[in-house]
Amino acid sequence: MNNSTVRKSIKSAAKKTSKSNLVITNGILYFIYIIFISLIIIGFMANRYTFTANSLLGYLGLILLGTIILVFITSIINFNLKMSSLSLARGNKVVIEETLFNAFKEPKRYLFSIAGSLVYGLCYALIGSFPLAGFFAMAAFAIYFLPALSVYHYLIIDPNKNLSAADAAKEALRIIEGHRIEFLALQISFLFYDLLNILTIGLASIYVNAYKELSYANFYLYITQEKEFLKANSTLNDLALLILGYVASFIGVLILIIVTATVYIVGVETNESIKRPTYPQEYTYDNNYI
Repeated sequence: MNNSTVRKSIKSAAKKTSKSNLVITNGILYFIYIIFISLIIIGFMANRYTFTANSLLGYLGLILLGTIILVFITSIINFNLKMSSLSLARGNKVVIEETLFNAFKEPKRYLFSIAGSLVYGLCYALIGSFPLAGFFAMAAFAIYFLPALSVYHYLIIDPNKNLSAADAAKEALRIIEGHRIEFLALQISFLFYDLLNILTIGLASIYVNAYKELSYANFYLYITQEKEFLKANSTLNDLALLILGYVASFIGVLILIIVTATVYIVGVETNESIKRPTYPQEYTYDNNYI
């Protein structure tokens, strides 16, 4: 069987699942982000001419505090969305209260989930601190551990299981064995939707994130052999899709770097031409003119 059949079937099932409460919750999160960014811009524009060293430091401190609060809110909602997505993937009904407040009902699971993300993030940052080799080490680290991290989160939030963080990490590494390429192919298959998020300044994420979370929940049920996903026509092979996706991503980043560098260079040259002093034109006089 072509492994793309599973991927397509997983995504098809996610599309058909009613996700209105997930979309509403994503909309609330997006609205919070818009308010936060708007307050930063308004605050800066209102005080840009009156900033002193101390007031600017205080303003930056407020931004930092706001960012920490925003990250905390985002982590809670993401946890709730994963838990609700897993419930929906199992055919259960989910009410809006669950997508908003599950983390408060399951604080232990929430803390274990955050702990896993923090450990992964710290290790990733540490590996990336090494010059040159750090880039390749980060790529290898992400390819090996990122699929396991996704499974880890679902093992933690799964109400049918009651694992410690350490046991969930071991189980995630065991379960994901042989399925890493499938997970990465599933992830890269959302490349178009990720681009759509960028083009719509995040507005499309209200629906896209719900669709992605349900797909990842279905993937978890697939690799734990709780559900089968076979009813779809085969498309591009996982490995081929993965290679094409990474090549497209690399080209996209390269184009972005070139465009950014070009805009910067043009901007610098424009500023230099504006700052360049102009001298009055020298006149030549005709001595025979009376």
